[in-house]
Amino acid sequence: MMTKKTTGSYQRLIAAAEQELIANNGHMEISAVAKRADTSAGLTYHHFGSKTGLVAAVVDRFYEPLRETSLGGGIPSELEWRDRERYRTSAIIDYFYGHPLAPLIAGRLAREPEVLDIERGHTDALLEAGARNIAQGQKLGLISPDLDPDTVVAMLMGGVRLVIDRAILADHRPPSSELQAQLWRLISQALQLSESSDVQQYKKKDHARTHRQLQSGQERNTPEIERDFENLMRDGYVIIENLISRETCDAIKTEGHALLGQTGRNPFEGRQTQRVYNVLSKTRITDQLAVHPRVLGLMDCLFEPGFLLSQSQIINILPGEAAQGLHHDDAFYSLPRPRPPLGAATVWAIDDFTEDNGSTVIIPGSHGWPDGKIAKRADAIPAAMPAGSVVFFLGTTWHGGGENKSGAPRLAITHQYCEGYLRQQESYLLELSKDTVRSMSPELQALVGYSIYPPFMGIVDGLHPLRTLNQAY
Repeated sequence: MMTKKTTGSYQRLIAAAEQELIANNGHMEISAVAKRADTSAGLTYHHFGSKTGLVAAVVDRFYEPLRETSLGGGIPSELEWRDRERYRTSAIIDYFYGHPLAPLIAGRLAREPEVLDIERGHTDALLEAGARNIAQGQKLGLISPDLDPDTVVAMLMGGVRLVIDRAILADHRPPSSELQAQLWRLISQALQLSESSDVQQYKKKDHARTHRQLQSGQERNTPEIERDFENLMRDGYVIIENLISRETCDAIKTEGHALLGQTGRNPFEGRQTQRVYNVLSKTRITDQLAVHPRVLGLMDCLFEPGFLLSQSQIINILPGEAAQGLHHDDAFYSLPRPRPPLGAATVWAIDDFTEDNGSTVIIPGSHGWPDGKIAKRADAIPAAMPAGSVVFFLGTTWHGGGENKSGAPRLAITHQYCEGYLRQQESYLLELSKDTVRSMSPELQALVGYSIYPPFMGIVDGLHPLRTLNQAY
């Protein structure tokens, strides 16, 4: 196995290389990776030695959570041996189905020597652990003692991996549940196990998959999103017009205005600005914005699977409000700039955003600024857009609320996001009752923190947090 490094530039380069490989069907150039990671080609060679070394690091990181699942981490401890193995099989299939790099590792990259080396190390570790696991099943009297553990595990691993690779490379993938059932039938017959549906009942009852993460469907993987992402990474922001209808805006206004109250407590909040915090406990009307596929598609491109919602607000800028101080949203993550963003934000225009009514202002290109560079208001431009549109910007992009010189208020909804391994601005797990969480979509449940960042960040009493929805504590 490769020696792991934890320096920021090392990890950024691996993440950038993975994105380049996915975006270019298994191809990448060091210069493009360095540009995406906002660093130099020289530093890339310093860390990895060559393009081959960088690809090897990407593949090794792909296998990290898979090794954790395969070698036992995250498997519910109360399951019996038979059901634990069925659970493990399902978790592995879920991982390959959900990771955008998996088809490349099974296909184009499979012929690369560096990939073969990583695969060989991964396979050797699994063969050894698998043989021990089968031997344990034999001691428990579940598997025939006549079977040789080393031979059986090699046969099963080879067959399982070939079936999964074939499925994820197919033009029309079989449903993961169908593949899980077929593979478990193969495994149970090879081990002479009786069928058990306990694990499926367990999963339906307790919603406890090993690594439940947001999955990227086709609506979150479109040419439009690719163009949005290119503009986002070039300018630090992108405006996407008319994503929701005027009727939807009117419905949001009706519920949003009913929640508005006092104005801000300081100049940053806005002395003439009304803000609603803890939005998700008060209304479901803004959920559709938090999980909009055009937004989550950008998040899929930007952050690792398992990203989180960081905060949500309703913001109503009243006439006479002064311009907000310019800032960037993830400044509280105390890492030196320039660096990749650790957060991202959306501001949805529920009223038309104009230069006169307090439109958010953005400084294009400021996401690449170093520490110490001060934003000047003369460099900011208004994010003018019709109601139903959204401006999406990076956590490193300088921006602020505009001055409202008009005679009418300007209503907006903001949802902010962060990497799954970071602390959220808003403590959703304290704000939201279990009844409220039960009323949310699975995507939103995962976003507020009822999810696992691999291998086990977010656990509750050693288990997936969704299990708590069916428990008293």
